[in-house]
Amino acid sequence: MGFFRLNLTKDTTILNVSTDGTSTNRSSGSNLGASPLLQVFALKDNLFTGSVEWSRALLQFDIVDLSRSIFIDKTIPSSSVTYTLKMPNYQHGGTIPTSYELFVYPLSRSWTEGSGSDSSRYRDYGWASWLSSSSTQTWTNSGSDFLLTNYGSGSQLFDRGQEDLEMNITEIVGNWLSSSIGVAGLPNNGIIVKLGSTEENSAVTTYSTKMFHSRESKFVDRLPTIECRWDSDTIKDNRSSFFYNQNNKLFFYNYVRGQLTSSGEPVLVQIRDHFINQSASWNTVLTASKFSEGVYTASIYINNFTASFSSSWYDVWLSGGFTGLSASANSSCFMTGTFTPIFLSGNMFNPNEDFIISVNMKAEYETTERDRIKVSVRKKNLKKSHIRTVATGSVNVDRLFIEKMYYSIVNDQTNEISVPFGTGSVEFTRLSYDSEGNYFDLPFNWGVPGFVYRFRFQIHDNKSKKTYDEAWKFKIV
Repeated sequence: MGFFRLNLTKDTTILNVSTDGTSTNRSSGSNLGASPLLQVFALKDNLFTGSVEWSRALLQFDIVDLSRSIFIDKTIPSSSVTYTLKMPNYQHGGTIPTSYELFVYPLSRSWTEGSGSDSSRYRDYGWASWLSSSSTQTWTNSGSDFLLTNYGSGSQLFDRGQEDLEMNITEIVGNWLSSSIGVAGLPNNGIIVKLGSTEENSAVTTYSTKMFHSRESKFVDRLPTIECRWDSDTIKDNRSSFFYNQNNKLFFYNYVRGQLTSSGEPVLVQIRDHFINQSASWNTVLTASKFSEGVYTASIYINNFTASFSSSWYDVWLSGGFTGLSASANSSCFMTGTFTPIFLSGNMFNPNEDFIISVNMKAEYETTERDRIKVSVRKKNLKKSHIRTVATGSVNVDRLFIEKMYYSIVNDQTNEISVPFGTGSVEFTRLSYDSEGNYFDLPFNWGVPGFVYRFRFQIHDNKSKKTYDEAWKFKIV
């Protein structure tokens, strides 16, 4: 599972509307870089029959931290990541367009945000504008220079007109990332949001103003952003929840001086039911798969009819090779782990069961932090009258390992959802689990300093969903 947010570094609206009701004086040189709103429209016949006035939005996002996280820190996968542009709608009292399509294209030229804010008479002149990208550069084509093909695009249909924009622009971001490490691609000059050529050039239909919040908006939960979502690295480590007659996975985490580090491959794992190799009655060697940087996994199925019922089984992870079932002389052992298979009975999980959730978290986080949030789940003790957050390391309880558990984050002061439950086709907020319980890794760059947020959790079991919303609060500083 994974979630990361790209923050907006600059945005503006460029437009060529009339400033005095005539076709002579236009806002082609006006700038709206400090406006709290972004506007898109195509107005027909306002000045004379056949006249048209356009407005488009320009946005640019910071990809420096994303590029470093992928190519240097390797905390974000280099593939299987979906990049979603999110632009919350701004409700206004004017006429809104209906039944139209907005398009997003990458810009091919750098531009200046500017500091204009006069969106009524357009008397703040500057750059970027309809005619110029900066004080020293005009657009090759009035209305900005953008690329229709080869580097990606996005589109979204709007039926009622007031919907939020939520658009997949994975190919565009992928080209920015390639360019950031000098491998072809396209430099990050940002994107343009505009009506399609059909809507802009229609001789019949006017598409009134569609508004979005800009980065100057006072509504901090509704700023445009790009969300990076993935679920390719959700870990389901069955070391403490290993069942006979079930497909199980064991993991090996190769920490070298505190950092997950990939090893020479192949990595092999020997599974046996006795510590002494020659005394084992169940003994097999598997080739592990590389799961992510420094993390390896192997899938194991143990049939209770062919296995012993030893209380301790062993998994020996090493590189090199085996001679028969004995490690060869040139092998290097990484780790010897233990696990205990148990039988999965029909009454072990009650779909109506309620749970106590304990979250090991800090009271404050900085926007530059990335932390592992550990979540302990156990059956609810009916003798207790309430649920309380505890430090899981100090409590001796029978933990459960929840297969489908998701987190969400809510701004506790505005009650706006900052991070939704990622339960769709990309389960980007699904919790992993290992021998100590469930957990998830979370960067805090999405938060606004000074605001208090809280976690919510959702457990899916036997086609039911239960949401837990307690006082799991933290502050962004």
